[in-house]
Amino acid sequence: LIVPPVPSTSPDGSIAARLAYATGDLGKFREAHDYIMTNFGAMTPAYFDTLAGVLGVEPDALNAAFDKKESAAPVWENQRLLAALGGRVTPTFFIGPDTIFIPSEAMPTASDFKDMFNKARNAP
Repeated sequence: LIVPPVPSTSPDGSIAARLAYATGDLGKFREAHDYIMTNFGAMTPAYFDTLAGVLGVEPDALNAAFDKKESAAPVWENQRLLAALGGRVTPTFFIGPDTIFIPSEAMPTASDFKDMFNKARNAP
């Protein structure tokens, strides 16, 4: 099961999310997601070609997977769900009654998460 990514708010974020999700059709989602997250750049034809090489797939196969209409709808649905839950960016953590937005802040530590989970567990 591949859960569609939520697009970032960057100009190429929706393309990157759709691209990662589309690679699931090629059996390469995890590899593509990891590459895109660590090598994010302008979503140009050259970027697609580089990704195809990294994944060991034909560029035409990658482009065909990306162009399928079915690769876009789940990504937009995840974006809609995030907004409906009160999220606005990724990553967003929903823990009990609290919503924690991370991008402009330091990532919580394991101890911070433990405290948040304990607080949520004890909330009325």
